[in-house]
Amino acid sequence: RLFFSAERELTRLRELQEVLVTIASTEMSFKSYVLPAMERFQQMHPKVRIRFSNALNTVMIDWLKNGLIDIAILHEPFRHEEFMDIRVLESMNEYAVCGGKYASFADDARTPEELLSLPFISMPQGSSTFDYLTRYFASSGLGFQPDIELTTVELTAQAVESGLGIGLLPQRIAAQGIAAGRLRRIPLTRPLPKRNACLLTHRERPLSAAAQAFAENVLASKPFG
Repeated sequence: RLFFSAERELTRLRELQEVLVTIASTEMSFKSYVLPAMERFQQMHPKVRIRFSNALNTVMIDWLKNGLIDIAILHEPFRHEEFMDIRVLESMNEYAVCGGKYASFADDARTPEELLSLPFISMPQGSSTFDYLTRYFASSGLGFQPDIELTTVELTAQAVESGLGIGLLPQRIAAQGIAAGRLRRIPLTRPLPKRNACLLTHRERPLSAAAQAFAENVLASKPFG
């Protein structure tokens, strides 16, 4: 019994040295969850190779379904499918924010209709942020079509700070600009719902020892930023 236990442990350690771990996430998830876990994982398992890809939710879900990646880390909303094993990393708040010439827009509580009266900056269609905003405005019977589409959260923050329009940012990102006086949080008559950050794997495709170790590292870590 001890022999077989030792043999299994040797096999697991050998896998941790030889396997490639493939991970995909959005830019926001990379900074908050993947990067801190990657730094710790590399110290623990320096011989494991990691391949990271940045993509929109829709693309990552297809990659995971077709076995092109081991792990996807993304934010809701996304389409839930039977093959998914979903574990929640964090429930997070979103802020509607303004800055520059639109800073005074935060002086009063605003309705969804009023939010759409100014140029709106958003991530593009196919992103979780676009889907989230579409659902938020649809709950008030409104359509959503951003005036400016940008591909990263950081670009959105910079554009709002420059006064190109208003936008939506995760609390963690918005708080930095608010503390520095570059952004203001817009009070809302209809609150924004929380969003979950999730780690996804394929329930019918067992993870390698290395991929499982990386997933456990992410689940045990605290968000960064």
